[in-house]
Amino acid sequence: MKNIKITLIILTLLFSISCIEEYDYSSEAYDRVLAIQGIITDRYESTEVILSKSLRLSEEGFIIESDAIVHVTDSKGNIISFTETEPGIYKPIDINFSGVLNEEYFLTVQTKDGSEYISDLVTLNEVPEIDSLYHIYNEIYSFEEERYVKGLDICIDAHWDEGKEYFLRWDYIETIKFWQKWESNDVQNAPYAECWQTKYSDNVLVEETSLFENNRLEKYTVVHFDEYDYEPHYGYSILIRQHAINESVYKFWEMVKENSEDNGDIFANVPYSPVSNITCCSDANKKVFGYFDASCSSEKRFYFKAPVYNIPFADINDHCVATAVNYEVWRDLDNVYVLSSEDNVVYTKQRECVDCAAYERSNREKPDFWDYN
Repeated sequence: MKNIKITLIILTLLFSISCIEEYDYSSEAYDRVLAIQGIITDRYESTEVILSKSLRLSEEGFIIESDAIVHVTDSKGNIISFTETEPGIYKPIDINFSGVLNEEYFLTVQTKDGSEYISDLVTLNEVPEIDSLYHIYNEIYSFEEERYVKGLDICIDAHWDEGKEYFLRWDYIETIKFWQKWESNDVQNAPYAECWQTKYSDNVLVEETSLFENNRLEKYTVVHFDEYDYEPHYGYSILIRQHAINESVYKFWEMVKENSEDNGDIFANVPYSPVSNITCCSDANKKVFGYFDASCSSEKRFYFKAPVYNIPFADINDHCVATAVNYEVWRDLDNVYVLSSEDNVVYTKQRECVDCAAYERSNREKPDFWDYN
């Protein structure tokens, strides 16, 4: 679910350590908290509300909140009804819906247990354009290796009109082209060919433009790769989106950033109560995590592949291992993929090395936008 799962895990951790008293994480009386991430944009495909429930620290997975009644209302009293298109994901019923610049909106949610939630008013603000997207060389000293590790930063430049102030947030989608290591007749429909892997940003990038000395953003680093990373090896594309968010939502992301990234360890300091612009109007004591926002976005796409700055970068298949054995040994092996069988049997146990679609979030379908060799 894109980067939503990462954020909700962070939110769950924040909730679990926001109390002064020691908490028994295994307690059956644990009260699951509704997590809401909602946004209205000028594009239907980006407008959605995602509902889920927090987890115990000992739990894994993702608990969606289905069968909710979700509406967004504008300042003129127009109601935009949402429907659940996927478990926990709600989209406007009107597929032609798009937010209106400078219009105000608020969100209402009624869950199947009867609880009602309402957000603050938010305004769909204009957004400055991304002027340029590029990479620059940047090596970082490694104390472990006692040397500078080669790498690059993917950066953006942007500017805005003098006198205007914005709260900006960035996210991105990465698409990585790569080839599988080998081909095996033991795997059907897995020829030696290329695959594409999709990755979504899970770090928090927010800025308040009033804190800048001028009305420009220059060489702002969004992603860093070092020579051990595999993403740029065969071909890499990144779509960076710049959002103009509301101040209340900016404070939410600042809270998430402070308690997850800046401290290094989310348990390093006891955080203040999580900030949200949503409240439970049916029960004032009921907690809710998340935010509702209205935002326009500016986006740019960038392609490149190794070598860059004489850096070859790693190969996603560097971990692949092949083993040669005689036929008698091979007969006793299970769950192996034969690569060749001339004098000895050469095999691997790593499915992803003979089927690139087995890598996480990977498939063999070339993206429509990919026009880079």
